[in-house]
Amino acid sequence: MKQRISLRFATVAFAFYWLTPGIAVADCMKEVPLALAMAITRYAEKVPDTYVAVMHDLNSDGSPEAVVFLTDEEFCGSGGCNLLVFQRRAQAWHLVSYTLAVKPPIRVVPQRQRGWSSLSVFVQGGGIVHGYSAILPFGKRGYPLSPTTPPAFRAHGKVTGDVLITSYRCLP
Repeated sequence: MKQRISLRFATVAFAFYWLTPGIAVADCMKEVPLALAMAITRYAEKVPDTYVAVMHDLNSDGSPEAVVFLTDEEFCGSGGCNLLVFQRRAQAWHLVSYTLAVKPPIRVVPQRQRGWSSLSVFVQGGGIVHGYSAILPFGKRGYPLSPTTPPAFRAHGKVTGDVLITSYRCLP
């Protein structure tokens, strides 16, 4: 049964990728490595009930970073949920940055800052009525804490890039 679901998901993801020009959807991790789960728990100060984790090489060093979207209600509000980025060093995962109140889709966009890919998130709620895509450039301390204040900025026109996270949960 597990192989059938994985095969079905891979087939759908493959078809989506080839039928949707310019968009690649990352595979959502159903189970994360123990060291990453421990790092997420350290940040959250508890074991989050729900989150979405995706691996992607954000800094072109040949090793993927973990992009984690905490969807547990404790880490979400009307403006969205917390987005974390972890980098693996030696055998442990270290928090590189966190951004508050974002919504999917979460994308890697072509722009780079300080050797890292910029991210795009959706912003709406928490007082923002008309939603928009925001670009999160990588700075001295990681990605911006808030997608609504500089150095984050509103994207103009259509945002392109690889979609990392499409929803608040891993799709079957």
